[in-house]
Amino acid sequence: MEIEKNVPIPKGSEPKKYAFLSEMEVGDSVVMTARERNNLYSYARIYQYKFMSRAIKNNKLRVWLIEKPKRGNVPPSPPEIKTSRDTFYYKL
Repeated sequence: MEIEKNVPIPKGSEPKKYAFLSEMEVGDSVVMTARERNNLYSYARIYQYKFMSRAIKNNKLRVWLIEKPKRGNVPPSPPEIKTSRDTFYYKL
């Protein structure tokens, strides 16, 4: 195994499965399953969206967009990792 130094960590891209968010306005809502809602909430934490959800019939949830990210906000970049033998130091 070869150790490589100074190889940059690739930046992720915004998943296409949430493209519908660009069309939503604050106050709009969508119906989804609990699993879809949980995935959306994880995405929202990273990309700084805010949602609210309520249970409706047939084990579905209605999810409202409460706040969109401010323009110019970008997701946080991964932390720099410095190593010293067998200890990892994270620069935040």
